[in-house]
Amino acid sequence: MNWEAIGSIAELIGALAVLATLIYLALQIRQNTKGMEETRKVELARNRTLTTQLRTDWLLSEATSKEMHPMYNKLYTAGFPKEPKSLQVLTAEEKIQLGFFQVVNRMINENAKYQYDMGLIDEESYESSRLVLQNMRLIWDELGISEGSLLVDKDP
Repeated sequence: MNWEAIGSIAELIGALAVLATLIYLALQIRQNTKGMEETRKVELARNRTLTTQLRTDWLLSEATSKEMHPMYNKLYTAGFPKEPKSLQVLTAEEKIQLGFFQVVNRMINENAKYQYDMGLIDEESYESSRLVLQNMRLIWDELGISEGSLLVDKDP
């Protein structure tokens, strides 16, 4: 075998090694990108959950006082939550209290929808939030707390 043939074989082996290295690097980059995307989704969900929890704690402290019990008795007797007109039995102060509680309710369901849209929870887990949305959307509209909601689709 002459030196030219040996040189050609060496070049071929070198080219194959470069090709194998490029394929390996492409696979590593793809795997790393997927991992980073999943980490980003989890961090977004964690941040969203923390924000919702902080707001929820404050609003629940406002909404769950013992003064709420008579108000709910009036509401449920008037057909709440299926009947938005049931809010007419409330005083202005009671509507504000109910509004606080329903903002919490809305935020919890926004968080569930966000996580569902991101693929972090499955449809079965999201179903309870979907049912709340169906029952409460008219009430939220009546209380004026639907504006600016992330729950933009009118038919959940």
